[in-house]
Amino acid sequence: MGRQRSKHLDLTDDDYYDGYDSENDYDYCSEDEPGSNNKNNLVEFTSKKLLTNKKNNINLETKEINNIDKNGLVINPKIKSNNLLNNESNNKIKGDINVDMISNFRNYIFVILGHVDSGKSTLMGHLFVNLGYVEKSVIRKYFRESENVGKSSFAYAWVFDDTEDERERGITINVTAKNIKLDKNNSILTILDSPGHVEFIPTSFFATLASNNAIIVIDVNNYESGFIKGQTKEHISFALFSNVSNIIFTLNKMDKIEWDQNTYNNIVNNIKKYINDDLKELNKSNTNLFFIPVSAFVGVNICNKDECNTTANNNWYNGPTLFELLNNLSSTKFNNGKTEIKDKKCECSPIISNYNNKNKLIAYLFEIISINSNELKASIYLEYGMLKVGNQYTLLPSQSNIKCKSIFIDNESYNSYCGPVFITSVTFTCNIYPSVGNIVISNNNTNHHHLRNNNNHNNNSIDLFYPLFITKKVKVKLIKQLNSEYFINNNIIWNVPGKSFMIYFHCNSIPATLTLYKNNIYFFESDVDFVSYLRCSCNHTSNMGKVIVRFFGITAFIGETIL
Repeated sequence: MGRQRSKHLDLTDDDYYDGYDSENDYDYCSEDEPGSNNKNNLVEFTSKKLLTNKKNNINLETKEINNIDKNGLVINPKIKSNNLLNNESNNKIKGDINVDMISNFRNYIFVILGHVDSGKSTLMGHLFVNLGYVEKSVIRKYFRESENVGKSSFAYAWVFDDTEDERERGITINVTAKNIKLDKNNSILTILDSPGHVEFIPTSFFATLASNNAIIVIDVNNYESGFIKGQTKEHISFALFSNVSNIIFTLNKMDKIEWDQNTYNNIVNNIKKYINDDLKELNKSNTNLFFIPVSAFVGVNICNKDECNTTANNNWYNGPTLFELLNNLSSTKFNNGKTEIKDKKCECSPIISNYNNKNKLIAYLFEIISINSNELKASIYLEYGMLKVGNQYTLLPSQSNIKCKSIFIDNESYNSYCGPVFITSVTFTCNIYPSVGNIVISNNNTNHHHLRNNNNHNNNSIDLFYPLFITKKVKVKLIKQLNSEYFINNNIIWNVPGKSFMIYFHCNSIPATLTLYKNNIYFFESDVDFVSYLRCSCNHTSNMGKVIVRFFGITAFIGETIL
């Protein structure tokens, strides 16, 4: 069985490729490798995923970032192009990793969001070409093949969109993860390139939940179609709702408007106003905002300011390039994402000891890479705890036993690894066929099975390891209603008991019927068992308990599952 990703999503011909779609001819920066200048390289790159969380006081304007040491920025880092996951057999196995070692190894995940055709994949592909990850012969091949199908602008995007289906149909379908290892800062940057079309909104939501930073790509040449009429507003809501530490807005295709500074400033001001006025309730963490004007296809302000000879009139921008900013952010302190619970009587108080107890573990399957009758290979997001080779774990909701056989991160094998982290490849012994979004917990989490008879909506839920429950019922607290104008304009009344919805959470989805609605609390019931992350009314937060509720393919609201 092959890779399993967006199992609940239908592909549509409208989900156009995130290429540049330009009919103009561009002068490439190098005859050997378009857009690349691989000199004095300094950094290592691999194709996998990791995670942490962080927060720092940084001014909103990019050009005003404090403590940027030009000598400390890696301008054009070196990448090992052969560090691919399928080379696992050639890697050394590292021993058990102590907690102190893990806490000093910083892992940052950046989800790439943006309306369809804003240039997300092109931007990331060009960044990785400039960093030296892609061999010159490979990018030349991409240009030849993309030109043969009439879309030479697809070449850089193919660095990320590498599956046969994506290239044949010319669309971005799956979330693709690639890593940049910054030895200077002892950190890893993980890039999660997500689809942009409205049909794939849940996929971008899943990727955002597993991230602690976001890069949102704006097409300045079609700003209204993407921001006002498209999915950009929803993407910004997801990022703030997920408590990301930083959002980098890359205003792309500036060459299309001849690098007009007034247009750039107007868009920046509109975005700030939208966040401050309309999304104030979501920005409780005071997420840092940065803005960078770029040209993804031409290669301006991506890695090195001198990387491409261009006649663009962009001298008015004096801030860092995208990679310089990424490198600078990887040097800052980060928040581990755990909220201290001071009230010992709080129902969530056991979580504190669980976070500190490495024998406790909660994770979920992000992508199923391969599976057969007795073995599962998957990428996972480890919420907390220690994953260790040889240990037995429980897979939910099936409650099946699985055993960890191998852990690979950055093309190196580990005996153990601590969360929170995004692990690229984990192999388990497994005698069932699980689904994306299934939960993995340590066996000692399940030693207190009992029915929760507390006379609430979930009175038949099995409490496996508070706050995880197997249930058919769930309460969702409304945090922010979305697409209100769409529902009003189309005379759609959705919040009526008896209506059917889809609820999306931690890479999973369930069909559910609304049974009751009162005081911004929505009561849903499903025909299938699912694992729900339920918390009490304290201020403890986890992205595992955050959901989007969609009505006939349109997001009605974002919320949190509660007791």
